[in-house]
Amino acid sequence: MGFVTSKRFPGIKYYTSTQKKINGRFEKCYYIYYKNLLGKVIVEKIGWESEGISAAYAHKIRSERIRKIRLGDEVVTLQQKREQSISFSDFAEQKYLPYSASIKKKYSIKREKQLLHAWINLTIGKKSMQEISILDIESIKCRMFDEGKAPRTVEYAIAVIRQIFNVAIRWNVIKGENPANNIKIQKEDNRRIRFLSKKEVFALFDECRKKGEMVYEVVLLSLSTGMRAGEVASLKWQDIDIDNRTISIKDTKNKVNRTAYMTGKVYEMFKKMQGKAPDDYVFTDVTGNCPHNIARTIGFQRIIKRLGFNNGITDRRNKVVFHSLRHTFASWLAMSGVPIYTIKELMGHKTLAMTERYSHLMPDIKREAIKNIDKMMDMPRRSL
Repeated sequence: MGFVTSKRFPGIKYYTSTQKKINGRFEKCYYIYYKNLLGKVIVEKIGWESEGISAAYAHKIRSERIRKIRLGDEVVTLQQKREQSISFSDFAEQKYLPYSASIKKKYSIKREKQLLHAWINLTIGKKSMQEISILDIESIKCRMFDEGKAPRTVEYAIAVIRQIFNVAIRWNVIKGENPANNIKIQKEDNRRIRFLSKKEVFALFDECRKKGEMVYEVVLLSLSTGMRAGEVASLKWQDIDIDNRTISIKDTKNKVNRTAYMTGKVYEMFKKMQGKAPDDYVFTDVTGNCPHNIARTIGFQRIIKRLGFNNGITDRRNKVVFHSLRHTFASWLAMSGVPIYTIKELMGHKTLAMTERYSHLMPDIKREAIKNIDKMMDMPRRSL
């Protein structure tokens, strides 16, 4: 049944349900409509008769809306009031996460859910979005630090809160400033500094071969090209150009595609493996799908534990993890005298500052460069 315009009360419409009844008759649901300051027609649901709503009551609300508009005051609809009273956890679960899942990778969504359930919702989950303050978010930060969480983890949690509020503000669910904008976290240099020696690499290769050919191939590829775990996992045969000995790395962490170049061992590896369909993944898990966590799929940390590479090491920056293969690739390039800009391009770093962490590994190269100044000084004048 369609809408009916009230003859007694202008600006009021209602429709009659075909299922819900009240006092033996089908129930009416009332709406009001009016123009805002920009001349846009606003249609607002007021409610059902069973909720105590009548045409006269709806007309009263409409009159109040029009009065505020004429005075230039902000009009908050009943729907907006209901949205503003939504709890943080309800908004995060019902609104934010479904939206976030449409634009982010599965791992990011999983991590956001972990932080929401383990830390964020325990403090502000039951509070309405509108009543959460900077102090509430500071308390989350303090509790995470008190329980020994790393600054990067705390920073990630605050970023999730900030993103949720940004979405709520953009969707006009709440008004005002984002309470997470002014939360400061003292950062520490948590960059990993450990890279493998040649002796360790040979021991690693031997152990990987014992576990299986794919384990060895994954480790060889990352160590020889500097590819991240996610880049190795998402690699498809259409990305492999054996003839030109190149690998196209797409959808990278910094959103910039790059090209990796095959070493002799990697070239021979791919020649032996070729024969798959272009859209097939190069490496798959036991189900034949793309490995969600390729380091876990090949049991990398168990191999490192057997080799004892992390024995007695407490500083996480000095521990060997899968990412250490990428770090070793860059470190070996630096030690062999490859220019820092070339290393930047091969690593896919956005800025040269990210690559400069490896510059300390080439002190002899710098000394050799200075010798060129001596050569210039010793040059005979007649040759100038």
